[in-house]
Amino acid sequence: MMPNAELKLLIVDDELSLQTSLSQIFATFGYSVRSAGDGFAALAAIRTDVPDIILSDLNMPGSPGLNCYP
Repeated sequence: MMPNAELKLLIVDDELSLQTSLSQIFATFGYSVRSAGDGFAALAAIRTDVPDIILSDLNMPGSPGLNCYP
């Protein structure tokens, strides 16, 4: 099923193979896909253009993930 409007998706993961695979899958379904290798790159990407959806790994080196919440 193709989305009615082109939704912007940001994939954030430190594993390049997973980033690439997910990007290809979602692009096939009609999403406009960007990716980032860490949280800092994701923040920079968000400043440029805010995505509709963020799909993120929560356990990346140098990133607190869920541990930053009490």
